[in-house]
Amino acid sequence: MGAYRKIVCATRGGKASKKTEERAIEIAKATNAKLTFIHVVNTDLDFLKSSTGKLVLDTVQDDLRECGRLILSMAQNRAKKAGINAKSEMREGIISEQIEEFLRKRKDINLLVMGCTTEEGKSSVGKARELAERIRKDLGIDVLLLED
Repeated sequence: MGAYRKIVCATRGGKASKKTEERAIEIAKATNAKLTFIHVVNTDLDFLKSSTGKLVLDTVQDDLRECGRLILSMAQNRAKKAGINAKSEMREGIISEQIEEFLRKRKDINLLVMGCTTEEGKSSVGKARELAERIRKDLGIDVLLLED
């Protein structure tokens, strides 16, 4: 691990993400880096459109946004307890695309910390590995992928 100045930690919430957040906090503290947590609300809920009305879909999306705010708040509180004043960013859309877009717009990020779990299936782990490799190759950003 090199000396990092700005770290981004992608978080989904839940037990596996707590470990990812804690690792990002640990690295930020050890390297005196700035830390930003990012959470992407997956708004690709087309499967609900056919079985529910627009009102239900809007309610689900609002609930997902509220959960996202809570996830980010909890991550920031965890960082604060460790002496790190972390920022947060919430985005909506396709997770991998939103993470890449966020990183692409900020030229000074040195490290992305993200996790994936086999509980979500092998395809999820494969997608996370592909995203990590793309970010390393295309953006020149170090990626720490924690597989659980």
